[in-house]
Amino acid sequence: MRFIRQPNGQVKALTTFTLYDGRTITAGTLGGFIASPRNLSQSGTAWVFPNGTIEGYAYVSGNALVASGGEVLGNAKVYGNATIDNNGTVSVIFRGKIPAFLPQSPQRLPQCAQRKKCNH
Repeated sequence: MRFIRQPNGQVKALTTFTLYDGRTITAGTLGGFIASPRNLSQSGTAWVFPNGTIEGYAYVSGNALVASGGEVLGNAKVYGNATIDNNGTVSVIFRGKIPAFLPQSPQRLPQCAQRKKCNH
């Protein structure tokens, strides 16, 4: 294991490892916040920096980085050598085929879309 999720949701590095951009995370370093241990991969060198967050069913893996102030939300997947910069947000609120009639505002999604069971 490279990190643990502390009771407050903050990650803590258990080992020392080098990120793809050359920076080193030393054992004991506190990172950002994750909703669940499943949000951040234990393989690769994916990392969330302090004040970064990964919430919902979002998943960060590979060598991806979430910078301080960055957010990965909903069902978003961030992987490879991707970096979510300061105050950047990645969010996916709907998976699958998106019907053409869906409005722009997620608050007004039809009931079938809210349940992810549209047949349109």
